Amino acid sequence: MESCLSDCAVGEVIVVVQPSQDATRDVALGITDPRLSVVEDEGHGISRAMNIGMTASSCAYLAKVDGDDIVPKGRFDSQCRFLNTHPEIMAVCGAFAAIDNVGQHLSSFATDRAEGDVTEQYLAQERPTHLGSWLCRREAWEEVGGFREWFVIGEDVDMAFRLAILGRVWFIPDVSYLYRISEGSITRTHAKTLRDFYDAQSSLFARQRIVSGTDDLEQHQPPPVPVLDTEAHEIGGAELHEQQTVGFLEARAWREFHDGRRRTAFHTIIRSSSYAKGWRKLRQVRSLLVMIAKTAIARK
Repeated sequence: MESCLSDCAVGEVIVVVQPSQDATRDVALGITDPRLSVVEDEGHGISRAMNIGMTASSCAYLAKVDGDDIVPKGRFDSQCRFLNTHPEIMAVCGAFAAIDNVGQHLSSFATDRAEGDVTEQYLAQERPTHLGSWLCRREAWEEVGGFREWFVIGEDVDMAFRLAILGRVWFIPDVSYLYRISEGSITRTHAKTLRDFYDAQSSLFARQRIVSGTDDLEQHQPPPVPVLDTEAHEIGGAELHEQQTVGFLEARAWREFHDGRRRTAFHTIIRSSSYAKGWRKLRQVRSLLVMIAKTAIARK
């Protein structure tokens, strides 16, 4: 909330609070900025919450920001100026980064992508970046009818694919969204089976719309959703949190190593081992030893 309100271009921040054990509601109500409004929701899922927030807003441009994520300073000012001067563009988006529970940088994504039109990539069911990095014209969000509440997770992918049909999406390689990796966040507390299911349906629905102009969900004929065991669901979330955090750091370490920043790579791979447990910790130690061996061989 604070990261959004710190941007002078932000005209309003709508916080949709659902029944939960965290302090989001109390924190929001304690902020005296007149641009912030708190809307209560009974807790019928992330898609419903996003639609409630969109309906309660009145600004010409809209962005989706999850409660535990952060917006870099000046991002909305820059994106607003871009849309103001490029009326032919429906939405502008950027690169994004993953951070850990305390806000430490884990890895960056899409920062090496060139600036340009990414509409065709979305129409081809690719994902150039995170929907959290988007700023979109209000009329486009309204025309697609908001988020589809059938999606328990993966609603952002479905929304991006549907928006791309309506107009051009422009990418600028500045980091525009900080995506927090934490056990409590929605996408990491759902079992992999469920995430894979909704991801596959987003792509399938997109292909159906290209062929026929509609999809099974619009025709009220969606496939049955997998039923998950609660215990497996909870274990999968904790394990996935570790897997993603360690994976982001390991990939970042090898990129640094191959770019010639070997000392930095050593620090990153050591940091990744602090998040790892069991066999993943052994893997990080192995990666460090491989880096050291490769460095020694290169110096001969």
